[in-house]
Amino acid sequence: MSEEQMKKRILEALNTFKYGLTLDELSDRLKLSRATVSKYIAVLKAENSIVIRKIGNAKLAYIPKHYEEGG
Repeated sequence: MSEEQMKKRILEALNTFKYGLTLDELSDRLKLSRATVSKYIAVLKAENSIVIRKIGNAKLAYIPKHYEEGG
């Protein structure tokens, strides 16, 4: 699977959950290792496609437009 396809899968998953998903939740839903999810989350964050918010020990990833709309 190409990098673009992987990023698209992650964005589609995040778009379904407007309050975001933790990296573990993304990993479970996409049937990918946490390391793979972390790698592509970092790329998407660098591209400003997603936002990461740390809540306790978890990192919550979400698409900024959902956050701006008030969830």
